[in-house]
Amino acid sequence: MIRNPSFVIDFGEILMQAHSYESIEKHIDESLENEAFFLNFQPKVFLPSGDICGYEALLRMPHLDGVYVSPVDVISVAEKNGRIIEIGDFVVREACACIHTLSKQGIKTPVSFNASASQFKDGFFEHIESQLDFFGISHLGHLLEVEVTESVMINDPEAVIAILLKLNNLGVKLAIDDFGVGYSSLNQLKYLPVDHLKIDKTFVDNVETSEKDRIVIKAIVSLAHEFGMKVIAEGIERKHQADWLTKAGCEMGQGFLFGKPAPFKEIIFKLPPFVS
Repeated sequence: MIRNPSFVIDFGEILMQAHSYESIEKHIDESLENEAFFLNFQPKVFLPSGDICGYEALLRMPHLDGVYVSPVDVISVAEKNGRIIEIGDFVVREACACIHTLSKQGIKTPVSFNASASQFKDGFFEHIESQLDFFGISHLGHLLEVEVTESVMINDPEAVIAILLKLNNLGVKLAIDDFGVGYSSLNQLKYLPVDHLKIDKTFVDNVETSEKDRIVIKAIVSLAHEFGMKVIAEGIERKHQADWLTKAGCEMGQGFLFGKPAPFKEIIFKLPPFVS
């Protein structure tokens, strides 16, 4: 069951305050033990129409001493102390639970989640396969999407590609997140079953004024389309950004312009009966 505790906050409304590694580590342990982690969901939309076409599941942790802890800090600490596998398993389980709950109401909406490099080392494929089976949604594997950054491919690209290909056989989709800002290998990209390239927010921020950022975005869009992929632009906050990205060929967008991350109970009422 997807949990929606009372301490849910709007992402970005509270400035992050620095915490020590030890305090975050202890809070992660406590949050896992108490099943206090939860997910918020941010909409993705078709840019030409503004219609919702999916959601990204975003990890959230209860406040630490009354202060918001960035998911980036949580993941960084969890990767170092080995708790990332448990956290990753939780995210997969809750994302599948979301798809199951929506499908029972006749709503078929894609849900994506982020996966770290560490998760690919320990039963990642098997866990996704088992959760799809557990919730009775193996036939809806195409509604689940794994988002990975380019850096996931650095250490053992052959092993990662093999896992992603197995997931593709289950129907699970793949997105390359933050494309253009990390380690890029076009040689590997051509072998991956990638459905979406996500343009990083750093390029979107200044698209109205920066010719160089516009050139990069146009190049990414062209590359994606040549490979048969669709493009999602992240971090859209202004209508002028959305308008330019639409004209540049970006099919989808995500950002505060369309909605902040919100608890599951808030998004379910905004969804159409079917999203293809």
